Amino acid sequence: MGRVQAEHRGDLVIGPASENPDVVVESDEAVDWSVFEGMTTPSGGLWPRWIHYVGNDTSVFAWAVERPIEALRFQPETPGLVIDASASRINTLNITHGELPVTVKPPPGTGSNEVIFAGDPSVLTVVPAPGPLPRVALRLPSQPTPGRVPAPADGSAGARALPPLTGLADAESLEIAAGPLDVPLDLRSLTQLHSLRKLRLQGGVAHPEALADLPLHTLELRMVPDLTGLPPLTAWPELASFLGWNIDATVGKRLRADLKKRGLATRWETTAHGGRTTSAVWQVSHLRTAPWFVTQSGLPFTVWPRRTAKQAVTAFKTAAKILDRTDTAGTDGHTAAQQAIEEFTRALNQIDGIYTAEREDAATAVLQLARLATPPIPEHDALAWFDRSREF
Repeated sequence: MGRVQAEHRGDLVIGPASENPDVVVESDEAVDWSVFEGMTTPSGGLWPRWIHYVGNDTSVFAWAVERPIEALRFQPETPGLVIDASASRINTLNITHGELPVTVKPPPGTGSNEVIFAGDPSVLTVVPAPGPLPRVALRLPSQPTPGRVPAPADGSAGARALPPLTGLADAESLEIAAGPLDVPLDLRSLTQLHSLRKLRLQGGVAHPEALADLPLHTLELRMVPDLTGLPPLTAWPELASFLGWNIDATVGKRLRADLKKRGLATRWETTAHGGRTTSAVWQVSHLRTAPWFVTQSGLPFTVWPRRTAKQAVTAFKTAAKILDRTDTAGTDGHTAAQQAIEEFTRALNQIDGIYTAEREDAATAVLQLARLATPPIPEHDALAWFDRSREF
């Protein structure tokens, strides 16, 4: 690999040509990491600060024993690699393994370092070093729900559980991220992590009542569309910080009232440099209903031209608002739902450029509207209203 000249930016991408990297190195070629020794940023820090490497050369972890790396994203291309980072000085280590089996020996925890595993946890083996684990984050693979609508928190529409993660049994800090419209994570599978004190969850969840079995000190919930069954905050006697952001509106209102009743609020302090900091967050904000999550994350209009997509999204939001406040069990509610779906379809009639592919996207959106209704509208009814009203 030729010598690389430092640029003003602090990151560097190394990998096969197909990845459009800064430096082209094929997956099974060896990398001479020593070429970076002595390179610095304009301010005098080590360069590169952040490395994204796609390939199978694990010698970077031996190099990082002596030369610290601020952040390394290691993306293997071959299954079965053993990554020994137990002595590496890496502040943020991201192992992006996808569906590939991998064994990882992470660095011991320093109080500030983090290891991220992005991929299927069922093919991940973690061999912890002696001492505390670093902060751990799991980025789960995308697994959309049928119909791209939020799944109920009672697990009745299915859920996915974490596999046994014996190497993480002593983890005290864990973040798990998925999409709000993914198959929800069964939180009963977290009880295997008996030492968990700090938990951050992002995306759909099932059986949130199981969190009461964890000795939590900090709990953060983001982009969670249904929290039915979440215990009251008093379920965690040692809880010292709670954040709910873009979460289920019904449960969020209860949580917000609980914080107000107990006089819990974030106390900001000014730092010596004029910034703001806090040792504990008590906040519930941006309460959302199911239609909001669909319009933000699940609509099929993403590949449409910007102008027509905007028109379609606006029409969807209008129909979704009507359905969200309508009980479709009665005759009047069923009629209101029909009118909402037909009005949505007539709005699409005014958009130019709807052909076969776009018509299928529109039908998908109609089915999403049908599933957002309470109770859901039968699919055959919704599609019949759509076909009767469309002119494309």
